[in-house]
Amino acid sequence: MSKQKSKLFLNADWYKLFLIIVSLTLIILILDRIFNSAFLHSANIILIFISLAVAVLGVLAELKNTNAILNRNTQIAHYASDILKKSLEELNTIKHDVKLNEQVKSIAYRDINRLTIEEAILARLHQKDFNTTYEMIEEIESKTDYANLAEKLRKSADKYKNASENERIQQVVAHIENLAKNLHWDQASIQAERLAIQHPDITSVVELPTKIRKMKEQKKTQLLKDWEKATNSGDTDRSLRILKELDKYLTPSEAQALEESVSGVFRTKLHNLGVSFSLAVSQKNWETALETGEEIIRDYPNSKMAHEILSKIEVLRERAK
Repeated sequence: MSKQKSKLFLNADWYKLFLIIVSLTLIILILDRIFNSAFLHSANIILIFISLAVAVLGVLAELKNTNAILNRNTQIAHYASDILKKSLEELNTIKHDVKLNEQVKSIAYRDINRLTIEEAILARLHQKDFNTTYEMIEEIESKTDYANLAEKLRKSADKYKNASENERIQQVVAHIENLAKNLHWDQASIQAERLAIQHPDITSVVELPTKIRKMKEQKKTQLLKDWEKATNSGDTDRSLRILKELDKYLTPSEAQALEESVSGVFRTKLHNLGVSFSLAVSQKNWETALETGEEIIRDYPNSKMAHEILSKIEVLRERAK
């Protein structure tokens, strides 16, 4: 409680004290002029110095608080930049993944877009910009693919609008935690940081960014255990699936530490694909041979096997027709 009062004094109430001291100074100055008292004159000088000191301390406190907010906002801007970069990477991955047919690509794009739309609308809602929120919901409501999303967002908007301030905060916290549970770490981190800035006196909110980071670390630890188990058991396909997810969590130094293990998994996978390709060719199963050959060329373009298959790929395509 004392800490909270201290913050209020530094950030808001200092000027009230300043005004009180200035008022007392003026009163004593008037009395001094009337009574011409040495005591009143000395008291007046002391009060002037005190008022100046309070003013200086108050301004310094405000500057310190403003600087802290700017630093936090800069961090959020960096988080937002990272999200945009990762979103573009996800879209490029989908675009260049030749294994995905057009229908699957469409679903993948839509899932990313749904998350972007939902976050944009909820951001407006949490800023209490209700008019814009409902306008955006009405706009996406006209899109067939997003009808269910619009209904969900309208219910969230109604619930938030009709709630008390404390209930609204809890709703935002629940939304952030749900983002984290669904592994949308960047979005969860940004919103947690923003909420902590808006409510610096609520302990559970201030601790939320740390909680999100711990959840992410726990997921990373679990993936590392799963990776070790899959590689030890020789389950190459599962190892690669885990590696694809784990790659989002590893620092450069951690990735380097796993490099030898990863190389072993890729070598085993390439060997298995080579065996499957040879078997398909020997059995004249040209469709399977073509599919396996194209996978080798795509995933292992610098391998000797890929170059050999590439030189015969047109023959395989003709026979697979």
